[in-house]
Amino acid sequence: MKKRLLKSGLTLLGGQAADQVAAFVRNLILARVLTKADFGLAATFSMVAIFLETLSNFAADKVLVQAKDGQKEEFQATAQLLRVLRGLFAGVILFLLSAPLARQFNVPQATWAFRCLALLPLMAGLFHLDIERLQRDMKFGVFSWVYGGSNVVTALLAYPFALWFPDWRAMLFLLLIREFLLSFGTHILAERPYRFHWDKNVAKQIYSFGTPLVLNSLLMALFLQGDRFLIGSAEKNFPQSGLTLQDLGVYFATFSLIMAPGRIFASLASTFILPLLSQSQDEDGRFTYRYHLCILPPALLGAIVAFGFGAVGRDLIGMVYGDKYALGGSYAGLLALAMAIRILRVVPTVAVMAKAHTSDLVRGNLIRVLALPLAALALYFGQGLKAIITFAILGEFGAFSFLVSRLSQYSGIRWKEQLMPLGLIAAGGACGFVAQSFLTFSPWINLGLACLLGISLLGLTYLCLPDLRKAIGFFLPKNLQPKEVQP
Repeated sequence: MKKRLLKSGLTLLGGQAADQVAAFVRNLILARVLTKADFGLAATFSMVAIFLETLSNFAADKVLVQAKDGQKEEFQATAQLLRVLRGLFAGVILFLLSAPLARQFNVPQATWAFRCLALLPLMAGLFHLDIERLQRDMKFGVFSWVYGGSNVVTALLAYPFALWFPDWRAMLFLLLIREFLLSFGTHILAERPYRFHWDKNVAKQIYSFGTPLVLNSLLMALFLQGDRFLIGSAEKNFPQSGLTLQDLGVYFATFSLIMAPGRIFASLASTFILPLLSQSQDEDGRFTYRYHLCILPPALLGAIVAFGFGAVGRDLIGMVYGDKYALGGSYAGLLALAMAIRILRVVPTVAVMAKAHTSDLVRGNLIRVLALPLAALALYFGQGLKAIITFAILGEFGAFSFLVSRLSQYSGIRWKEQLMPLGLIAAGGACGFVAQSFLTFSPWINLGLACLLGISLLGLTYLCLPDLRKAIGFFLPKNLQPKEVQP
């Protein structure tokens, strides 16, 4: 079992790493070639694309993994029909809203571009869901090839497109190409034929499971893109804040660098941890045991992110993007702390999904979304980016706390047991901020010293926390496990 878990996990990790690294390289190339204002406008396209991708997720793909009868062809065909209808609906809505969106970002000349983005949900709606069904058996190869390959191709096209279209159009065309490749790839690598079917009972099951997730997806889209929307529209709505599209370009570049590990883990969790927890959804003891094993590695990842960007965020951003984006280093540590809590929140989110209590996801994300009006109020009173990020941290912590409290109602998971993972993140962030005041040398020396300090802290953490060793050992084959977790 563990060898299969390790093999599946490595396959998925490789695909997700290629996907996220390629997406990051694409954004990096565009950030270096385009002006900050053009990259800021390009960021709005990426924001809309991610928003639509989130909205187009009708959760039918998750039902295929979670439902006991999700393997049936009729179930899959019904899910595919519902996905197409959802894509058509989202595409029409975006097309109608394209002109207001362009005015909101103070770029009426880009109205045609926002209309072109309406093609994204249409293409996403035509995805073949066989790549999701295969995940029931922990087969992630096709999923990894499709998602990783599409972003690798667009990363290779990024530089020539930036030269041919030296403004925001480069991002627009790359996003359209990526979505086409994704849809095409799901079909050519599928095992089953692509077809539609209508089964009222299946549709009802998908609706029952998926409706809360649709609302949850809407809320996720709001809080994932809401901060950027506030920044991008601040020139029109909150001129007293002094923010412009150039600030959005810097924020998007900084956020993309920090978010990469979080996106990789979120994809791993939804496709790897979900089936792992779903297999034991009716056995509370086994479910709780697996949950505790699953939450410690992301806590360690979050601590690494918080420490790294807290200590040398300014140096990393300057080295990666160049001096014109150096301002992002002034708030990279705070942004990394918000991302660390978001990484940790993925595990209770997936656990709630595995228990099929999806309405709790809506409530949890509603708490996170409530931070946006507070951030808007801060902009109204002339505050800047740090105020937005501070409210994001509070919103992430509030949403995490709510999900854990709800899990305690229908499983053996308890809030007090989350103190260790939260403590790891807090310690990582605190060490990063303290280290920053001492790392005053050249960027490369600072980076080297931070790596040495980080490795030392990781080793100390591993030695001092037997639960962490047990969690890591669970995902390793027997001959690689630490001695104390071997049977």
